[in-house]
Amino acid sequence: SQFKPFRAPLRAFSFFFFMWGSQLPHTPCNAAHCLWVKGRVLRLRINILHTLTTHRQSWINNMKKNITIAILGLISAVCLGILFWPHLNHAHDHDHDHDHAEYDDTHADHDDVVRLTDAVLAEFNIEQALAQAGKLDLHVTLTGEISLNEEDIARVHPKIEGMVTEVHAPPGTRVVAGQRLAILNSPGLAEAQAGYSAAIERHKTAQANFQRESALWEKKMTSQQEYLDAQQNLIDAKVEQNLRSTQLLSLGMTKRQLEAFSKQPGTISTRFEVVAPVGGTILERHVTVGENVGTDALLFTIADLDTVWGEFHAFASDLGKIGVGQDVGVYIDTNRPSLQGKVTWIAPLVDPATRTAKVRVVLPNTDGNLRPGAFASANVSIGQTEQGIPVPKTALQTFENQTVIFVRTDDGFIPRPIIISAENDTHVLVASGLDAGQTYVTKGAFTLKAELSKSLFDDGHNH
Repeated sequence: SQFKPFRAPLRAFSFFFFMWGSQLPHTPCNAAHCLWVKGRVLRLRINILHTLTTHRQSWINNMKKNITIAILGLISAVCLGILFWPHLNHAHDHDHDHDHAEYDDTHADHDDVVRLTDAVLAEFNIEQALAQAGKLDLHVTLTGEISLNEEDIARVHPKIEGMVTEVHAPPGTRVVAGQRLAILNSPGLAEAQAGYSAAIERHKTAQANFQRESALWEKKMTSQQEYLDAQQNLIDAKVEQNLRSTQLLSLGMTKRQLEAFSKQPGTISTRFEVVAPVGGTILERHVTVGENVGTDALLFTIADLDTVWGEFHAFASDLGKIGVGQDVGVYIDTNRPSLQGKVTWIAPLVDPATRTAKVRVVLPNTDGNLRPGAFASANVSIGQTEQGIPVPKTALQTFENQTVIFVRTDDGFIPRPIIISAENDTHVLVASGLDAGQTYVTKGAFTLKAELSKSLFDDGHNH
């Protein structure tokens, strides 16, 4: 019982050395040192027990001696471990690399071939094509929108003041030139007609007076001054009549209507018709019945939508590649084929806010499918690449950190690494890795990649 206080320190001391030895790498050198330390600890414990049974003082002396030996052994083991640790790690890494090399050799022996029947290819919509040599079209991609052809827009204003009594053309209506759009009640029109009617009567009176003075002048029965005054009055009446008729013509009255009015100058009316100046589609209507409008009021906007503009924004870095007359493919959405046109105008100034200049393309729109305001993109052709193998981007896959194309062989489909020399939005130009005449997968290559990855995973798992 008198040695009971020493049991816990002895057990802790022993446990420390055993745990330290278990953490060392399992090498012959480390094993030897661990066995030596464990032996010394065991011997120390035996000596302690023996000493305790003989003499306490002797036990204390031996305890000091053995502890000193154990500490020296511990220091020696640590120094040797530090000395040989790099060599042990190198040996461990060498063993690991050897195992990894064996796995790589096994993996290299694996055949990276995907074998699928024609039925499976059809089920997964896997499409194939024959590689052919060719050039790749290069282009600059621009974004913009469809806008109205400003050269075919008419904005209808009334030619005289009045109150709107009828409206005949709602938005969306297709009209022809001269078609009635609205009716105005205009006192100004009646005033203009009255003025023309008065001018007609004055002209008739001046004409009769001049004829009378001419007859008297021939008989020397009137003075020359009276003859000349009658002649001048006739000229003034004719000028006024022409002025009044021109005024009515400017208000929209046709020459036929003017001739009919001349025969019945008393038929004055306040009914004024607003007609379409051009044919097209009513885009906007800004007038309602009962509204008083002046000559500055915008009543209707008419546009001929048989042609529209594609206006796109080009950065300054691309302007040097674009010129008037270059071919352009315009895309409205993915469900429609591209529309072909040519560059007709390039803005001379760059917008300071966007740092872009407008590029304009005139597009046909006889079917009316192109709606102003719709988003659009354009590919402006700027040339072609050198000879190579054009391949759609849908054929490309990434496999083992390489860009590959699945090529069909007699054994099946194999991933062939390729080198790309140029590309556009839809295709790439293969410089090497694919030869003309080879059959490759253009669509559905991801299915082949998934199948190949699955087979490699299964082989690696079994390994």
